[in-house]
Amino acid sequence: HEEVAQDLAALKWQLDALRRGAREAELQAQLAGLEQLAAQTLAQVRELSYDLYPAVLEHADLHGAMRSAARACEQEFGLPVEVTQRRPSPALARDVLLVLYRFVEEALRGAVRRGGASRATVSVDGTAQDLELAVTDDGTGDVAAAIASGGDLGLLAARERLARYGGPLSATSHRPRGSTLLARIPRAAACHDARSVG
Repeated sequence: HEEVAQDLAALKWQLDALRRGAREAELQAQLAGLEQLAAQTLAQVRELSYDLYPAVLEHADLHGAMRSAARACEQEFGLPVEVTQRRPSPALARDVLLVLYRFVEEALRGAVRRGGASRATVSVDGTAQDLELAVTDDGTGDVAAAIASGGDLGLLAARERLARYGGPLSATSHRPRGSTLLARIPRAAACHDARSVG
């Protein structure tokens, strides 16, 4: 995607140079339209590359990735998110780190949209066998019911992604407020073909 972005940026620059040097108004208008199309396509490629694998994950460990997801939610929704980690986490495979990052994104967005949460906590923990990630909020939404009914497509997608690595997604709704989403992935699957991070 970097090469495509560079080619589009070069195309946009060349179109701009041609437009500035063109003498006929009709030709200038056509080149301006092409330049705008190149700029839009470049923006779409950059957005797509971020969606596929956010740049912040390139050099992040699990705790750093969760902090990035929390900051993004705070900026988008104004939701204060605390990130805690009880034990150091192992280096994870790139695809597993992305799955966990997307899970936290969906969990935090849902906490705001579904339950109007005013604060949340992301907890990283694990045992010798499993890696655990819990997202707890103080909202009023029934997350367990939302998953059971298929009403939250984001969390259903997160559950499917986790299942590819043998990891279950469980939900607990507390009364009168609050819910907890717990993702668990076996360490053997999480660390398979892992690269060094940090």
